Amino acid sequence: MLVESLNPVNGNFLVRKSENSDTQYAITLWFDKQITHVRINQVDDNQYQLEYNPKANSSVPVFSTIKDLIKFYTEHEMKLTGHCQGFVKLKFNPDLFKY
Repeated sequence: MLVESLNPVNGNFLVRKSENSDTQYAITLWFDKQITHVRINQVDDNQYQLEYNPKANSSVPVFSTIKDLIKFYTEHEMKLTGHCQGFVKLKFNPDLFKY
């Protein structure tokens, strides 16, 4: 697999336009030897937050820009709740953008 040849580590990511019509962007990231996706939802007043499970009973921070959201999650762990479950900080890997 091409991604594995780049020696990714947990948290390597990219932000992309979402294929889902309900959101504008998504974070695609490497976690536990798999690729997973986290939606970025646009909320009131053009602010952004990660998609969350309303039944989880926890608050999710809201940010003015996607850049602020990414910066926060490079310094703080995000909780993954989809097919990949766990906690991860985003880590930029410039090698992912050489192709």
